[in-house]
Amino acid sequence: MLKTASRTAVLAMIAVLAASCSGDGDSVPAFDANAATTTTQASTATSSTTTTSTTVAPETVEDFLDGYVGAYRTGNPVFLIQRIHPDLREYYGHEACRVAYDGFVPDDTSSVTVRSISGPAAWSGEFDGAMFTFEEVYTVDVDVVDFNRTRRQDLQLGRIGDRFYFFQDCGDPLVVTTSTIAMSRLDPDDDGFYYVHRGPGDSEDFLVPSLFRITYTGSDSTCEFPLRDSATGREVMYVTGLEGGGMRRIVLPDSTTTLYMSDLLGCDGGVLEVGPNP
Repeated sequence: MLKTASRTAVLAMIAVLAASCSGDGDSVPAFDANAATTTTQASTATSSTTTTSTTVAPETVEDFLDGYVGAYRTGNPVFLIQRIHPDLREYYGHEACRVAYDGFVPDDTSSVTVRSISGPAAWSGEFDGAMFTFEEVYTVDVDVVDFNRTRRQDLQLGRIGDRFYFFQDCGDPLVVTTSTIAMSRLDPDDDGFYYVHRGPGDSEDFLVPSLFRITYTGSDSTCEFPLRDSATGREVMYVTGLEGGGMRRIVLPDSTTTLYMSDLLGCDGGVLEVGPNP
């Protein structure tokens, strides 16, 4: 009889607990420091595992166009300013490219429909008297709708790493171009380059215009170095992005500057050529 009463009391207690859990009011359990610590650790471990296993896929043309159209629909030009090709942002200056979108008006009719995509291939364009050649450019044949009007056009998109960029004229260039400077001053030996660096150690001083390029023709996995002012030794620009052979356009604030390269890293087994901007 005693055992039966005890069993009945236990069942009654379970029923009470179940009722309190399923009721409308939220019950607050007593604080258990050990339980709280265990829960936090488990949560952290799960989060860490998820993070390390997540990879971001390279952007597609469609991904880029989603952001492009979204900027026009919302009237927020941040995406557009960030996706102007870096060479042109340097040429015009970031502030000029930002100001170009002042008074940006939202358009909830905006859309882009892709007809075809070709490329990648090199593509050249002239911007305010300077000719640029860009590598790995896709040409996208699209139907564009803005403010309920439809037009068909080719949209050029350049890929850098895993992202796409477009080509925008932002107004007046930030700096003067090579054409305003006598080539006899920049290239006294008439070999087509301002300077060619082939050996170890610091380079000789060389004169460059405000807009030029540096090309590395070697195959090392990394090539980077600072450009320093010959008179003061001050670093004018750190040049990187030439891994395994490559080209970098340089934009400086002055019309002509005398520079030298210093602290070359990973540029062995190749040649560094400082020359006119293509």
